[in-house]
Amino acid sequence: MRKQLELTLSHDGYSWITDGLNSQLSGKDLHRLEDKIINAINIDPQFINNESIDVILRFDMNNFPKWLHQYQSHYFNYTFTVNKRKMD
Repeated sequence: MRKQLELTLSHDGYSWITDGLNSQLSGKDLHRLEDKIINAINIDPQFINNESIDVILRFDMNNFPKWLHQYQSHYFNYTFTVNKRKMD
């Protein structure tokens, strides 16, 4: 069964951050953040019956000044898929 997980993405000036999966995850770059999300999904019991999970990261537009919203309405949204490892 395929499932979707939507997380809010933000940046604090040093690291990319997302809240979800019962904790705050962060990484110096997006690749490290994705690795942490994948690890959290692989150990989370709510995803035990899912073969793949589409992770939707939506940038928190509250990090942008209001006057920029008209130019950056979809600044940094993207999706990646986590294929669960099989546990025997």
